[in-house]
Amino acid sequence: MPAIFVGVDVFHAPMVYDPESKQRRRKASCAAIIIEVIRNNTSDQALVEIYSETWKRSGGNEYQLGDALQQTITNARKVLKVNPLCVVVWRDGIGESEFDRASKEEIEGIRKGLRQGTEVVDKGQSSQPQTIPLAYVVCQKRIATKFLTLDGRHGAPSGTLVKGIQGLKHETFYINGRAPPFSTPKPVRYIIIEEDDALADLPLEELTWGQCHNYPNWTGPIKVPSACQMAHKLAELAGSFVDCGETINAERFKNKIHFL
Repeated sequence: MPAIFVGVDVFHAPMVYDPESKQRRRKASCAAIIIEVIRNNTSDQALVEIYSETWKRSGGNEYQLGDALQQTITNARKVLKVNPLCVVVWRDGIGESEFDRASKEEIEGIRKGLRQGTEVVDKGQSSQPQTIPLAYVVCQKRIATKFLTLDGRHGAPSGTLVKGIQGLKHETFYINGRAPPFSTPKPVRYIIIEEDDALADLPLEELTWGQCHNYPNWTGPIKVPSACQMAHKLAELAGSFVDCGETINAERFKNKIHFL
């Protein structure tokens, strides 16, 4: 501690009809970045500070978020005056074909943002590590994998963790968060794209499941960690107000700070 949890998601706006050109045009999309700062976990009522930014993205340019992540993390560190000892990122909306390109670009942007703003020193913290350890996890909800009981009559119960199904390049685990009584639950696939050696002992599976229960106001089924789901909600809300006629490219248009 202090630790930073980051949630990233993009709202892909649907095509709209432009009366001037008489053609369907791609409306601008919106990327949302949620940053949660937890300074300690010793109190029964620990303070969670949340910083958020939304970025307008041109249609078809939703993946290149390296600059947005760099700027957002730099701003969050300066505003909240925190030098984290570890960072965990949950990124929603990236397919396997973009792991080598989009994920690496975003990871580099995150590391640049962590290197900036070193003049900010958290209260009660005597030293700051040269390299802040980082874990970057991709969340995939739209998958066809399902887990059933041995008799095949019921879905796996809520909280089921499956680690035996691995990809070729990256460590993978599944968490079955939902358990509807009259349908087959669908798990979420978590793919660890990057995890520094300093976080080798961090139980990412338990941390991910624990963060799934930290929504400030949520009545729906549990799917992804709170930071990632809040980014999804913010991107969808802010993206509904983006003008489709604007020429945009990674332009930040809204900045909010929340404290819980």
